[in-house]
Amino acid sequence: MQLVTGGSATASGASAAAGSSLALGGGIATGEGGAPDAAQTCDGKLTGYVRDFNAAQHPDFEPTDFTYPMRVSGKYLADEPGIVEMSLGPDLKPVYAKADGSASATTTGAANFASWFHDTDGLNQGQELTLQFTRDPADPSGKKWFYDSATTMGFFPVDGQLLGATPPLNEGLMHNYHFTFELHTVFKYQAGQVFRFRGDDDVWIYINHQKVVDLGGIHVAEERTVDLSTLALSDGQDYPLDGFFAERHVTDSNFSMETSLEFVKCDIVVPK
Repeated sequence: MQLVTGGSATASGASAAAGSSLALGGGIATGEGGAPDAAQTCDGKLTGYVRDFNAAQHPDFEPTDFTYPMRVSGKYLADEPGIVEMSLGPDLKPVYAKADGSASATTTGAANFASWFHDTDGLNQGQELTLQFTRDPADPSGKKWFYDSATTMGFFPVDGQLLGATPPLNEGLMHNYHFTFELHTVFKYQAGQVFRFRGDDDVWIYINHQKVVDLGGIHVAEERTVDLSTLALSDGQDYPLDGFFAERHVTDSNFSMETSLEFVKCDIVVPK
């Protein structure tokens, strides 16, 4: 198996992911011919959890290398694969990779990273977020679904909400940047399934608690495709899929997924 990162593939890990949309199958109700009917199981929805941050209070958002709040064109800290370990932690969160907890190229260390995906008084505010997916009209099988933030001019799910509701709204910016999003679900594996993702900034996708997509760092939108056939999965078995996203820098925010995975659990309670 190979893990595809923001750059070249490495021999450790699993496969890679990304592309431009996400899909919801289902594994409970069935449609014509006994095929899973996602509209009856998930209704084209997956529910995750978003946490909002203020860049002035958290050094991992808008690092001082940038001119804030206006971006210098083309000035990015770039890709940083390896920020987190290959395996999820026991709390189903990414594990900061540096054993001594020291800063990495685009983060300020384990202590500050811990708040990215944990509710932390004084640093973030969170709420559930449901993504509505759409069937791919170009797919004759009817199994592909997608979510594409390009249809809403970017991924800005908490504009004017959470910390962004406090004047100046959205930290005085056009949108409420500086947030993270996590998603936990379960899918039933079948040969031939696809999974693509496209987004910025940091993106980590885990299948069966092992990292298969590593788009860590602050960068423009990048995309990856996961070849599930390389992951040694058993046909007909259920596997967890866990996704983590961070928007850390103005002015773009992209989140798009596409897949034919059969999701059988769509509203898993996110560990806080």
